[in-house]
Amino acid sequence: MKDSGVRRMKRSLSLDISSVKFCTHDMLDRFRKIHILSDYVDKTELELRAFNQDNNIDDSVLVNGRRQTNIGVFRAYLSLYLASHPSVDNQHDILVRQLQSNSNGIPIEVYAFLVETAFLRYEKVQSDIFDHILAIVPEFGLRVFQSPTGEDLRTSSTAYIESNLDT
Repeated sequence: MKDSGVRRMKRSLSLDISSVKFCTHDMLDRFRKIHILSDYVDKTELELRAFNQDNNIDDSVLVNGRRQTNIGVFRAYLSLYLASHPSVDNQHDILVRQLQSNSNGIPIEVYAFLVETAFLRYEKVQSDIFDHILAIVPEFGLRVFQSPTGEDLRTSSTAYIESNLDT
C-alpha cells in the first residue's frame, strides 16, 4: 500500500433475484439520460440488434436472442462511475462482477483501488461510494436483498389480517 500509493477496496452488496429483468424500451430511454451510461446503452443496443438480425432471431419473444438486463446495465454503470470517481485510481484494475447467487440474493462485488491510503479518509471515501451505490439501486429497477426483519413480519401479518377481515 505504501509503495503503490493506493488501497484496495473490495466489497459487495446482494441484490434481490426477483428484481432482475430484461430491459424495456422505456427503461433503456431512462438509462440513456444518465450521462455516463448513454454511450454504453446505445453501443450495446446496436451490438445486440446486429447479433439478433444476423442470426435471424425473432426477438418479439423475450427469451429469444440477446438483450440487455437491468443488472447488466447496473454493473456497467458502476464500472463507469468508479472509473470517473476522483478517488479511484484508474491505473489499477476496476472490476464490478456478479458472484454466485445464493440464499441471500446475487452478490455484486466492487473491486477497485482508492488513492486514499490513510485509514479514516479511505473509510470515508469507501462509505461515500457505497452510499451512492445503495441509493441508485432502485433507479435500475433492482432491490437490495435483506433478510426479513421483525417489522416486515409485523407489516405482513397486519396486511394479511386486514385483508381477511373484509371477507
